[in-house]
Amino acid sequence: MKKSTAKGIPSSMEWNDVKAEGADSVCDLFADFFSSIYQEVDTLLQEDITFSLERLKNCNSNLEDLEITFDELLKRMLALDPSKGPGPDGISNFFLRECAVGLCEPLSFLLNKSLKLGIFPNCWKDAYVVPVFKAGRKI
Repeated sequence: MKKSTAKGIPSSMEWNDVKAEGADSVCDLFADFFSSIYQEVDTLLQEDITFSLERLKNCNSNLEDLEITFDELLKRMLALDPSKGPGPDGISNFFLRECAVGLCEPLSFLLNKSLKLGIFPNCWKDAYVVPVFKAGRKI
C-alpha cells in the first residue's frame, strides 16, 4: 500500500498484486482486504450472539430511562480534543468546546427528548470511519 501524505483516503493502493487508483477503487480494495481477513461466524459464536441478544431483550433498562444532565454533557464537551477534525456535520470540536456552556442546555434537551421518544435522526447516525494501522505487517 502506498503511503499517502494527506489525511483521508489514499489516492492509490496496491494489495495482492492488484493496483487501485482513485477513491472508489481504493475503497473497493480496502473492502476486499477487510473481507479477506474475516472468516464466517462459526456455530458456537453464532449461539453466543443469539444468547446475548436474548439477554438484551429481557433487560429491564430502556433508553427512555436514561437522562443526560447539563453537568455531564458540559464535562464531556470541555474534554473534546480541538485538534481533531469535524464529523460529517462539519462542526469542529474547537467550536463545540468553546461554546459548550451555551450549547449544553439546548443539546441536553434535544438528546433527552430523543432518548424519551426513541427517535434518532438519520444525520446523527452518520460518521467518518478511518482505518488506523496499529501493529503487525503492513500490506
